[in-house]
Amino acid sequence: MVSPVRFIAERLGASGHAAYASAMIAGAGVILFDPIFQGVAISLRAGEVASLLLSRTAVPVLCYVAKRREHAEALSARPQ
Repeated sequence: MVSPVRFIAERLGASGHAAYASAMIAGAGVILFDPIFQGVAISLRAGEVASLLLSRTAVPVLCYVAKRREHAEALSARPQ
């Protein structure tokens, strides 16, 4: 059985990660007011936000840099 969050995230395509992160943040809000698990809820929310931001910014930039480096090496290796 596929969870409803995963089902919706798969249907959304590229924005699926954002939908999953939103669900995790909302779920952590439930335990945010419990004094015992409050630290876990805060770290869970912060981790999801950081993961979402890194996956949307750092990964595309690193892929661009790697492709640019491959392209530069291919141009320099070409006979003149």
